[in-house]
Amino acid sequence: MRSNAKWLRALCRSKDPVYVVNDAQRIVCWNAGAEKLLGYSEADVLNQPCYQIIGGIVCGKSWCHAGCAVQRSSKRGILLQIVEMQALAKGGDAVSMYTSVFTLERGGRRFSIHLLRDMTREEHTREALEHFLDTLH
Repeated sequence: MRSNAKWLRALCRSKDPVYVVNDAQRIVCWNAGAEKLLGYSEADVLNQPCYQIIGGIVCGKSWCHAGCAVQRSSKRGILLQIVEMQALAKGGDAVSMYTSVFTLERGGRRFSIHLLRDMTREEHTREALEHFLDTLH
């Protein structure tokens, strides 16, 4: 991983939540933004299978698993659209987020870079607005 260390460190300096998965679906980079969003420290997740940490759910179905759509798309060089999903935070709480993924090939290996955006505030705003509108009626 030494040859990749420089670009991984650069990605992990992002203020946005970011994590990077290698072609074996192991987490090789986890930044402070991801830690803040999901509660796991870098030490908790490094070299762990991403699907065991994230546990993502899309439309009520498991999204994160061995050989997931992200992994299959990465192998074929296809970009996935932004996915709205729920992940499990360290304490077991569900976190709603948008996940956008792109693939980078370095040294003959593929890495999937996951950019995350917290949707919690948007969900609370939507719920408050729905409650307000229900109250008006």
